[in-house]
Amino acid sequence: MEYIFHLEAEEGIALISKAFEKHQEDKAFQLYLSKYPYMTEKTYIPFHEFYNPQKQTEYENKSETEILSEVKVILDSYQGGE
Repeated sequence: MEYIFHLEAEEGIALISKAFEKHQEDKAFQLYLSKYPYMTEKTYIPFHEFYNPQKQTEYENKSETEILSEVKVILDSYQGGE
């Protein structure tokens, strides 16, 4: 670890960033391993497809009113329509 402190700032940041990425990949692999026993021939996906760090979550642009309306529907269905 002390080696990193003697590097140029950019090199140190790059190494720390790479270590963080590897840690995230390891966590994803542990999750993959927990799902693996339940995969069938039809549902099997290789790890490289399961773990794609470039994959970004897509968000819908909804107004506050639309979101609150959806929340109300969910709460009403959960509470039996009270």
